[in-house]
Amino acid sequence: MLETMELVGSELWTLPPDDRNDAIYKQHREQSLEEALSDSTESFSRLVSAIETLEDIDLSDPKRYKNMPPDWVPWQIIAQNSYEHYRHHATDIRAWMSQT
Repeated sequence: MLETMELVGSELWTLPPDDRNDAIYKQHREQSLEEALSDSTESFSRLVSAIETLEDIDLSDPKRYKNMPPDWVPWQIIAQNSYEHYRHHATDIRAWMSQT
């Protein structure tokens, strides 16, 4: 979304969050810890780079993003799909990491 300034999703966006998480888990469950950490590091780096290019208006105005519903707030979408999401799953991730 931040790299293209367009809300382009997958079918997963139509699912409730827990179902979406389950589908993503099933897609990646065979991935090693090393691969998961590498992917996570790369994704986080891309996120930070994209955020650094934003103007203040990009965080509050949904019209700045093609196809974004007018009642959505961009910074909230970013938060829900980054640090809020990480916090929600931190305990599960730590437990998984301690088992590998």
